[in-house]
Amino acid sequence: ELFTRWTPDELEAMFGRPDLFRQRGVSNFSEQAAAAKPGQARPPVDLKQFFMVRDPSIPRNPANMPYGPNIWPDDILPRFRIVMLELMAAYKEIYFTLLTAVERAWGLRKGKLTGMAEGAETVLRPIFYPSYDRLRNLGIDIPPGAQRSAPHGDINALTVLPPRPGLWALLGGTWVKADASDPDVIWVNIGEMLAQVEGVEGLVPTIHCVGTPPGMVDPEGDALLLKGRMAFPGFGHFRRRTRLRRGAFRHPHTGRMLKALWVGHWFDQRIREITTG
Repeated sequence: ELFTRWTPDELEAMFGRPDLFRQRGVSNFSEQAAAAKPGQARPPVDLKQFFMVRDPSIPRNPANMPYGPNIWPDDILPRFRIVMLELMAAYKEIYFTLLTAVERAWGLRKGKLTGMAEGAETVLRPIFYPSYDRLRNLGIDIPPGAQRSAPHGDINALTVLPPRPGLWALLGGTWVKADASDPDVIWVNIGEMLAQVEGVEGLVPTIHCVGTPPGMVDPEGDALLLKGRMAFPGFGHFRRRTRLRRGAFRHPHTGRMLKALWVGHWFDQRIREITTG
């Protein structure tokens, strides 16, 4: 309802925060794209809108939460806050359960990962993929090659997502359609933060996209995207002042050489790479 009752320009005027790299409030169609790999042009912008909500149960600490408090649309849609808080509580429980499972499976000290996540800026991002009819009615330009969400990996530690048709994952160099037939299943993706933690070698982020990749066929997903699609991913983070890795190493996506890796530096760099406006 938030994305269909008000136009992108109206939402931008009320809730747009480009000064915060879209880490609070609304982000519209032209403001985020997958990061470019070395020597390649940036992919076309994603055809989606989203609204960023951080975990409000964590006391605000400027050192750990530089993007400030949440921006709530209480004046125009008061139920939004209620639903987001319910989802956030459920996602946090799943997130910490999964981190505990990783600690046990990889033989890590108990509490190593959950301790890194305690007090971190975990976020919820309701994403709206409008129908093509709505895009045309809004006068939104659909650039050649644009996808609903271009192939990308996740920046955070773990992503939790209820299944919806239209998602594809790149496994062993082959695009595979994610099975969305069981509503009791939760999709989980490894993020870059977790993959960089010393001691969890072998955990690799999965590249994924929304929209059928070239050469693939997905009538159900295509039909849903033509009509419009909602998704509600939760992104579990580690605290910004957490050191993930010591020593110089090569950034897995940009190819740049980085020094000792801290969560805050990693996250800010990656956000700047994907924010276009």
